[in-house]
Amino acid sequence: MIYLVILAIAIPFALQLKQALQRTKYLAAEQAKDSCTRIQRTSKLDPNHSLLESHKIMVSTVEQMLNAKNRTAAQLLNKLADRFSNQAELWRFHRMRNQAAHELDFYVSANDAKEARKVFKKTLQDLVKQK
Repeated sequence: MIYLVILAIAIPFALQLKQALQRTKYLAAEQAKDSCTRIQRTSKLDPNHSLLESHKIMVSTVEQMLNAKNRTAAQLLNKLADRFSNQAELWRFHRMRNQAAHELDFYVSANDAKEARKVFKKTLQDLVKQK
């Protein structure tokens, strides 16, 4: 009987461990480069829209890397926070993105949008395995 209880606990645990070990721990360099190119293309948009779109690209890339659907951007970024060399700036622009998305009269300057693109690209580069 005790063996059945142990098996009932061990099997789900082993499956979760296997799934965790199979997750990609690093972002593929080619995927990072592609996403950075897409982020840079948002420079042609107005600053508010540029910030929203570049953030969306960055978060979507992280989501694909972690294979983590149905998580908020903040949850995804928190999971990898220790790997970002630009944490303070990343959170600043994440909060700015939230303001741009939810506040009616919020204005993003062209300089802030440019800096956000730079920070989001650096965030993705931090996720690529360094040789």
